[in-house]
Amino acid sequence: MHLITKAGLALAAVACLAVTFHGCKPLKAFYTFPEYRGHHDFHYAAPVYDPAKKTVFIVADNRGTELFDMMAPFYLFQATGKANVFLVAPEKKPVILRKGLYVLPHLSFQEAALLPQKPDVLVVPALSAMDRQGQDSAIVRWIRQQYADSTLLLSVCQGSLTMAATGLYHDKPITTHASELRKNQQQFPELAWVRDTGVTAAGNCYSTAGVANAVTGSLVVIKRLFGTVILRQVIQDIGYPYNDVSLRHQSLEVNGAAKWRIARKIFFGANQHVGVLLTDGVNELQLAAIMDTYYRTFPASIRSFSAGNRPVVSRFGLTLIPTGNTREHPLDELHVPGLREAGVDECRQRNPRLQVIPYDTTRHPYTINVCLARIRQQYGPSFALMVERMLDYQP
Repeated sequence: MHLITKAGLALAAVACLAVTFHGCKPLKAFYTFPEYRGHHDFHYAAPVYDPAKKTVFIVADNRGTELFDMMAPFYLFQATGKANVFLVAPEKKPVILRKGLYVLPHLSFQEAALLPQKPDVLVVPALSAMDRQGQDSAIVRWIRQQYADSTLLLSVCQGSLTMAATGLYHDKPITTHASELRKNQQQFPELAWVRDTGVTAAGNCYSTAGVANAVTGSLVVIKRLFGTVILRQVIQDIGYPYNDVSLRHQSLEVNGAAKWRIARKIFFGANQHVGVLLTDGVNELQLAAIMDTYYRTFPASIRSFSAGNRPVVSRFGLTLIPTGNTREHPLDELHVPGLREAGVDECRQRNPRLQVIPYDTTRHPYTINVCLARIRQQYGPSFALMVERMLDYQP
């Protein structure tokens, strides 16, 4: 009996270690954002500046920028056909996008300041600093310098922390991700934090709730700048599920029940190695929706791949650098935006059982909804609901 007990305890210990190891991979992947360590001999091609168009600056932090927060406004303002849209970062080097991608900025802060006029719109996504004390003084100072009385400000999700640090939202309503509202109120009690709205607006200051609401906030500003006709063109282009901008929103935190669903999945569920294929001409909004939604499923890893592991140029001219290597990294499923298959065979050589998930752009489906529908099939409705809360999204 003593030997049986010892053997049973040993088996239990091995099982616990196996479960712990199984769960550690997605947790490590979720919180790890590797620095870019490749070459730096890129050709930095900024879009041609057209003085007849409005100018939009989207701020990026080389040390880390939230993917959908940044990419959704970039795509939407470009889709109007009425704006010069520049991705601007402190340094002219790759920006770490959270999660699974690098991007080249069009301009450094210094270069952007040399343009003939200040921006008409200044967008600030969630950046690397996640509290008041950690704010980058250079970024905060530069935003203040770019602001003019006519500039429209758009704070996206936890970009609210950076915007709060600028002082430009003093006495203005501001919101953020539902799960961050309480902490932000504690750090910036002097600001008027607002719950249960997708977008706040006061004068020239706008802010959005979490992640997915980057679309809503951008559409609100697009409607103000360019009118209803252009707005409807953009809405049709992205398959937005409403005929007009919907501000309906509840601030629903990622609560204890949601955290339990995460723990149950990562320790006892299927933790896939997820890849997304980059190709020239890739739709930036579709790419960001796929990567950011699946990032919040806590996969074992999530990386971007390309044929020959080379940088690609997106539909509206962003240079995207993959984080994965087709010859080295394991893959269980490869998501292919725009039905493009170039590079799939390379990924299959390393992963012969690879499942390929194509995305059709011809019918203009709203990509976040497409991803969530598949996640419901994979992991169940309650887990998909948790992903919705992490995206601060209510379909």
